[in-house]
Amino acid sequence: MTTSMTDNWPETLSYDAFLKEIQVSKNALYRSLYLQFVDEFSVKNQRIAVEKLALIFKATFRLANTQGFQAMTLRQLAKETGLSMGGLYAYIHSKDHLADLIYAFLNFFCSESFIKLEDLDQPPEQKLKTIIFSHIYLSEFMQPWFYFAYMESKNLSRNHKKNAIEAELITEDKISDVISLGIKKAVFKNIDATMFAALIKAMMQDWYLKRWKYQRRKISVDAFAQQVMEVVNDHLSARENIA
Repeated sequence: MTTSMTDNWPETLSYDAFLKEIQVSKNALYRSLYLQFVDEFSVKNQRIAVEKLALIFKATFRLANTQGFQAMTLRQLAKETGLSMGGLYAYIHSKDHLADLIYAFLNFFCSESFIKLEDLDQPPEQKLKTIIFSHIYLSEFMQPWFYFAYMESKNLSRNHKKNAIEAELITEDKISDVISLGIKKAVFKNIDATMFAALIKAMMQDWYLKRWKYQRRKISVDAFAQQVMEVVNDHLSARENIA
């Protein structure tokens, strides 16, 4: 059975189409992490390493959410994962190393995913929609990573703060560039593209920072993404709605 074009990304902007396009399951996420940073781990058996890395990072996010990463100790992390201290050190050398891995992998995975998700030949109104949906869906797929990166950056080193700021500005710049192109082509009205890009980014962040609110209201990630896009359309449109 063949898949019709209407089921494919970016013709169809849905979370299901997104998952098919990036072709990575949540379990495979840690295999990708292992392969990207394999030289930093003492354990070279991929199956075992991937299993332990999943334990370590999931436990890190749980502890960071309940008490904060700054207050978390490696001994607590070892207890939470069931690993010995020696077993833990086979993968991470310090809390700073753990934070380095989180920020580096998040940036790597998002950059690689955007390459797959973006269609450079789209007109600006469709390209903007693709970028917004891509970012929201990525933040759904990697919600604990996005939440950690945002919430903990203020407590970490200057270098981590710098990386977090740069990652945020990269997304805003992508949005701003497309808006500017749309203004130039007269499909968007003339506004401050940089400021509106920052406002769009803040709207998108609400999905992973206040996820409980949308779960309580039974709002899906597809419905949220569509609503954000409708707000953007209403503000930008130089003619009729661009959706």
